[in-house]
Amino acid sequence: MLLLKPLVRADGTYPIPRLYREDSSNTTQSISNGLGLFNLVTYGTNKKNQGGPFTLSSGLFTCQIPGYYRISYQTCWASNADTKCRVGWIQYNADTSRRFAAHSAATVSGDLVYNMGSWIILFAFGDTFSIMATQDSGGNVNIGGSENTANANRVQIEFISNP
Repeated sequence: MLLLKPLVRADGTYPIPRLYREDSSNTTQSISNGLGLFNLVTYGTNKKNQGGPFTLSSGLFTCQIPGYYRISYQTCWASNADTKCRVGWIQYNADTSRRFAAHSAATVSGDLVYNMGSWIILFAFGDTFSIMATQDSGGNVNIGGSENTANANRVQIEFISNP
């Protein structure tokens, strides 16, 4: 059982400013066909970065403040005529064998498909994660869209506790 320790100030109080980051897509991104391909999901808009817990560069998030974090993501796939598979996951420290909160969804012809997941882990300074996606439609499929719609790809990083 994982027991999380709350942050405590020197004076014994512990409501402190919450560390939080939220990013979303502001354009579509084309994801190549092939379930064996690992496509890095990129984000163009930082919606909030309270306390600077992670930096972002080319889709790779890097921990700046060690602690337990909840990582949540949403990937929205464009509607397509096929009825194949769409997959999203969180990849830890660029290790293709370390996939967490994976979500596979079968498409219904003409409907949008969402992958969503959430994961809690202890991050050390310099640890990384990225959101990955793959699909098997037979051609490329777009993900994301306008950041102010339900179609945007999103990632949220929420600090839970120090180690």
